[in-house]
Amino acid sequence: MRTIATDLRGRVADRPAVIAVFSATDGKVPFVIATTDAARTAGTKAGDVVKEIAPLVGGRGGGKPDLAQGSGSDAAGIDAAMTRIRELAARLGVPRFVAVCTDLLGGATTSIGRSRTATPDNCAAA
Repeated sequence: MRTIATDLRGRVADRPAVIAVFSATDGKVPFVIATTDAARTAGTKAGDVVKEIAPLVGGRGGGKPDLAQGSGSDAAGIDAAMTRIRELAARLGVPRFVAVCTDLLGGATTSIGRSRTATPDNCAAA
């Protein structure tokens, strides 16, 4: 998941963006947050985002300003976590939010563009 996040961050590196990679498999909800240089300059740090959203999926986590990760156990909270990331980014003037959700078994849905939201049932970016 870290590889996916850093790869996507590289694809949008020229603009402010927050990248969120979630999975919902076997009762676990691991996630990774990455931020571009421009997003960090605007005040959005991956470690801070993880601390904000981890409780929403029943978990915890942390990391550095550019890349952070966590894990939880409540997939129903993914939608709320995505919404919270979008709110945090927008408040700090970061218009891009890249959402990726995967089942870690080869299936992944990616959405690059303006803020997106995942559905908790299938963790698919809408």
